[in-house]
Amino acid sequence: MLRFVLSILPAALVGAVLGTAGLVLAGGMGSGGTIQGMALWLAGDYVGMLLAVPLLAAWLDRERFVFRKRALVPALLATAATSVVFFLTDITREGHQVFAYAVFPLTVWCALWSSPGFAVITHATVAGLAIAGTAMGLGPYAVTASPTDVGLLQAFVVAVVCTSLLLKGAMEDRRRNLKLVHHQALHDQLTGLRNRRGMHSSLDEAMVQAGTDGDKVGLFAGSTVDVSGD
Repeated sequence: MLRFVLSILPAALVGAVLGTAGLVLAGGMGSGGTIQGMALWLAGDYVGMLLAVPLLAAWLDRERFVFRKRALVPALLATAATSVVFFLTDITREGHQVFAYAVFPLTVWCALWSSPGFAVITHATVAGLAIAGTAMGLGPYAVTASPTDVGLLQAFVVAVVCTSLLLKGAMEDRRRNLKLVHHQALHDQLTGLRNRRGMHSSLDEAMVQAGTDGDKVGLFAGSTVDVSGD
């Protein structure tokens, strides 16, 4: 996940350089604002890729998009908090920007309790609400509609999305490692067949299930036969 977050930077940088150069050559941008324009373009492309690529990946990999009821509460709270911060806060009140930080614990909570696809949908919804509110002239980053405010909004979106993606990626790595360790503990490393511990584990599970269903369990023990004639 960290490699993905970093790998899209070169693509965003190329787009920003080419786009800004085209505007300068066409006379749509003065040379004095080139650096600032390139920075905004870079941030915009990067935000777009951070949102679009994980959404596309989640859509294509349906197995990773599993709805879990326990993730619904943090997802709804994150959506509600974002709506309040970016649509109902008073932008004339000094220090109102700090309310935007209230969204982070909720998106982290959702990333911890949800499937990868559901976490992606949640942080994309949060980012979409933040962008929509700012575009309507509302929220913490719509005070003057200056390049600084636009940069702050983009930084907010990047922070939310990267936090969710990196945390979900770390959780998925931990889950895969635990699954691998569990498999190695119950299977022979050379043949991949169940070892003694794995056999006892399967037998215990069968006995418990048989006791629950009122069935019986049979165990057949065989031995190898030497047919070499020695």
